Amino acid sequence: MLTITHASMKGRRATKAQRQAITRMTDRGYAMPKEILANFSRVNNGAERALEEQEFKSVTVEELNCWRRNWLNQAFGVIEQNARQEITHLAPHPFGDDIPACNEKYRKEVESMFGYTNPLDHRAYHEIWLEIGFGSGVNMIANAKLYPNNLFIGAEVHQPGIGSLLGQLESEASVGNLRVVPGDGIRLLSILPDRYLDRILITFPDPWPKDRHAAWRVIQSDVLRQMQRVLKLNGLAFVATDAQCFDDWTTKIFGQESNWKRVIPCPDRAEWLPVVSYYERKGIDEGRSTRLQCWQIV
Repeated sequence: MLTITHASMKGRRATKAQRQAITRMTDRGYAMPKEILANFSRVNNGAERALEEQEFKSVTVEELNCWRRNWLNQAFGVIEQNARQEITHLAPHPFGDDIPACNEKYRKEVESMFGYTNPLDHRAYHEIWLEIGFGSGVNMIANAKLYPNNLFIGAEVHQPGIGSLLGQLESEASVGNLRVVPGDGIRLLSILPDRYLDRILITFPDPWPKDRHAAWRVIQSDVLRQMQRVLKLNGLAFVATDAQCFDDWTTKIFGQESNWKRVIPCPDRAEWLPVVSYYERKGIDEGRSTRLQCWQIV
């Protein structure tokens, strides 16, 4: 499980219109319900601890990973035939009645989570991309339109950004290949199954420019190992920043890991960062330049 240290980032509350958009679009399946996500994370983490302590006699790490993949496909509305075939011998979840003891007080909520299915039509996708910290979501929506056969998952901690994206999405009836996970994208990595993603995008994260805050930067060695686990072979990680300190830090941390190779030149931003966001434009107006990096699993 991921152990990166994070600063508290609650942010301001969304407007009434944004909160209403979040409710409507969550009911429609474009955003994962926070309670469902919390209980999935709770069971997943509890099961991992139980496996480590050898409390399960009949469940293996491989079976847990198969269940995790199958449930997320169900929750995101993904048809992944091979993965579904792999778990046909399992119960709806691999624990039977043996829900980890730490979750006993949440049993009713956990059982509801086990049965959650995305109400949108399920379909097969060519690729699955994750954007960590999507801001207002303009880049995610642009990519979803650019690649209609890919699924785009976005994680964001700030309610106004989530509300802004879902409000935009509500008026774009033709965009059905986008899902929002309300929460920390780095924590999301720890509950994704192995080899699940094709690309990960980290765009303009907080650079934490002071050296004493370096441990709070989103790029850390243990984060890269989780990214390596969830990316498919030859999968790509893209990073965009307008802070020289963060660009240097990213180069250093990736360079320390032997399983990553820098892609030079970086693929054209039109292929993955087609929109100049308000934040990026503000930086340009203030004299900062955008720096782009791409790293590949080898």
